[in-house]
Amino acid sequence: MNQIKLMVDQETKNRPLDHCKLWLTHINYQLYKALEFQYRMGLESLNENLPDIQADLYFKDGRVEFRPSFEALKSKYYGEIQKFI
Repeated sequence: MNQIKLMVDQETKNRPLDHCKLWLTHINYQLYKALEFQYRMGLESLNENLPDIQADLYFKDGRVEFRPSFEALKSKYYGEIQKFI
């Protein structure tokens, strides 16, 4: 990203901003798409490599609840994510 930023800065530094506006918008959009793709692939990869977390659903007083609790499941999930960071 830093190298791309330097290249864009070099190309635009001696040109009027209004002449570069469409090009910069296009470059920013392309970078956004590339970063979004990498983000999604990273999330999918992370989710595939995490160990399974077991949970049971049960009815209590006419409501569906998790066992262990949703908060405990969430805590365990984030704990497993921290191991990968």
